[in-house]
Amino acid sequence: MKEINWQTESSSASENHISSRFIELCRDNFVTQHVTEYTRYRENTQPSILDLILSNSEIVGKIENCAPLGSSDHVTLCFKLHVNIVYNYELRSKKLFFKADYEEINEMIKRMDWEISLEETSMNDAWNTFKSKISQIVKETIPEKAAKPGSKYYQTPWMTDEAREAIKSKRKAWRKLIYCPNLYNHHIYKVARNNASGKIKKAKREYEQSIANNVKKDPKTFWKYVKTKTKIKDSIKNLRDSDDKIIDDQTKKANLLNNYFTSVFTKEDLDNIPIFDDRNFNTELVDISFNDEEIEKLFEKLDPKKSQGIDELHPKLLKETAATISKPISQLFKLSFEQSQLPTDWKNANITAIHKKGDKDLPSNYRPISLTSIVCKTMEKLIRDEIVRHMETNNLFTKHQYGFRKGYSCATQLIGVIDEWTRLLDNRDEIDVIYLDFQKAFDTVPHARLLNKLYAYGIRGKVHAWLKEYLNQRKQRVILNGEKSGWAEVTSGIPQGTVLGPILFLIYINDLPEVVTNAVKLFADDTKLYGKSNNNQDHSSLQQDICNLLDWSDRWQLKFNPQKCKHCDAPRRIITARCLHDGGCPNRTNNGRKRSGHSDRQQAKIHRTHSSFGQNSKSKTWNH
Repeated sequence: MKEINWQTESSSASENHISSRFIELCRDNFVTQHVTEYTRYRENTQPSILDLILSNSEIVGKIENCAPLGSSDHVTLCFKLHVNIVYNYELRSKKLFFKADYEEINEMIKRMDWEISLEETSMNDAWNTFKSKISQIVKETIPEKAAKPGSKYYQTPWMTDEAREAIKSKRKAWRKLIYCPNLYNHHIYKVARNNASGKIKKAKREYEQSIANNVKKDPKTFWKYVKTKTKIKDSIKNLRDSDDKIIDDQTKKANLLNNYFTSVFTKEDLDNIPIFDDRNFNTELVDISFNDEEIEKLFEKLDPKKSQGIDELHPKLLKETAATISKPISQLFKLSFEQSQLPTDWKNANITAIHKKGDKDLPSNYRPISLTSIVCKTMEKLIRDEIVRHMETNNLFTKHQYGFRKGYSCATQLIGVIDEWTRLLDNRDEIDVIYLDFQKAFDTVPHARLLNKLYAYGIRGKVHAWLKEYLNQRKQRVILNGEKSGWAEVTSGIPQGTVLGPILFLIYINDLPEVVTNAVKLFADDTKLYGKSNNNQDHSSLQQDICNLLDWSDRWQLKFNPQKCKHCDAPRRIITARCLHDGGCPNRTNNGRKRSGHSDRQQAKIHRTHSSFGQNSKSKTWNH
């Protein structure tokens, strides 16, 4: 509104003009407009005030017209807000592991007599002795600084010296234009502005190219940069409890999440553990040896940017001291294995809640990820490798499992499945596909049943005893914005985020394909059952397999998630509707389960290509 003179807060127009009415509106609401200098500069045009700052008069101070952003002809308004904000936080000390003198640390570790220090009767005492000595070294050698929650701010990692100098030149040209606005100075400013924009774009492009090229080596930097470009942030805001009350306190939110995570644990029926016959194997896995060299190599491969566990032994520290610290760690591993004992630090986990999907205020829409001791994870890797070697050598893994196995992946499963489906369609067969998913699979694996299966697969002796102790008396707590929930007992499941978790889960469901006659493919807990559906005999066969899978689910206390179970058909011709369900299975008790079904089957024609299969086949949820 060019009629307004903001220095005098008056209008040259009549009282009924919009400019006069706007001034009156500001006065009526006790609002002050603070900008009095020109905010828009265009070549061959009189400068004007188009950008306003409206507030009550006390809170705004020191307004400065800075250089425009990019190629805009509007200035950037910089101003101070005088407000009192009360922060309820306490300063925390942060160790600067990346700025430590590791030559000195290695010398200190070398001088210690670990043989005498670790001659303890219990594993817990030996671990506490080791940790206290390392903690003392850390205290003496690792620099630290005070940090407050939420004090992180986004920097410009892409900024180069060349771009920084171009920005300085642009600001200098702007100040000259403001001091003496003429065509020559405006031209000089435009040249400097365009040069700065070009340098910034070049710097961003080169930085983005570099992090894209290094995404395999450094995925953390890649995803950190991606998060700065997304509107949706990962922080957990307010949560809603079972009474529909809003919870905004950080500690209460952490407790609410932890209570939910523990509520899904399975209460194992120890009186009715199914018999699981021994599998065919040539050798048993009863013992494992640990040596310094293997441990040193694993420490050297650690990603120093990963988070530390509850024992506060940072991966950067372990990586830089791998050659010296591997000897006492090896002693601890041997002691733990011989005694079948794990220190408390190795059994306790800090939980990070990761949003899956759906409403962010519901605790049920979050997945728990365990942050455990890196030292324990290293021992887990050595034990996992021996378990995998035992299972592979004795050909114990089902060929239908494609998850968490070397040489197997989503891609290899997809190629095999598409090949089979194409072959069936070429033979003019119709196909029914059932997609099944377990409910809270990793969190609900019953421990006694798992240990029975491990024994049946030939994992016995000290290995079995150590794994039993590994699963026993675990605890977890949720960490949310620096606040901690109370500790809760872990009564079932395999902690997500551990090294042994995936392989133990694979072993637990390894026998599932044995109960079906049609084709089945697994990717961890995702199960795909499919077969020909040309006639009633084929339909009955598939129905019987569904019944068998549900019986298996009941026996081994690993429930399917009905919301994620889908039925997909690939008919070559229009056929009549039929129903697949989990009711009416022979020799099966209901146990209060509601009938699930796929009724009113969708009718669809399909062409020979698999792309047409994806477009034309219809999916239907099994409703409970």
